[in-house]
Amino acid sequence: MANPNGGPSKLLRLKDRSLAAARQGHTLEAACGGLGVHRSANLHWLAASRTASSGQYRDFLIAYEDAQNTAERVLTSKLLAAANKEPRVLMWILERRFPGNWRLQQHQAFSGSAGQLLELRVSKERETRDSHSSYPIG
Repeated sequence: MANPNGGPSKLLRLKDRSLAAARQGHTLEAACGGLGVHRSANLHWLAASRTASSGQYRDFLIAYEDAQNTAERVLTSKLLAAANKEPRVLMWILERRFPGNWRLQQHQAFSGSAGQLLELRVSKERETRDSHSSYPIG
């Protein structure tokens, strides 16, 4: 879709730069904001791309989704490489990738009698799905 002045739309002019930013892991909103594109234009592009069966908006959506997939692969590779130096990164990845199996459980207990200060005890543990056992986190 050309702009009213007859030139290419802002979407076409900035498509390559916004997709390059998306491949680095930026959201479309952040990528467009960095290019001086107003949030309302960003929302218009997305709405138009989701309803179009073909054309520049649909092509943009397909390219943006591909850029997001690329970003996920690149960022995951970087995280896994960082895990070689810092094993806690692996736990972080597991907590987010498989939250049902690896999320951190916190249990809080309050004690104290009327009028006295309360004591708060927090214990942290991970529950494994297969064995339903838990182990404390140090």
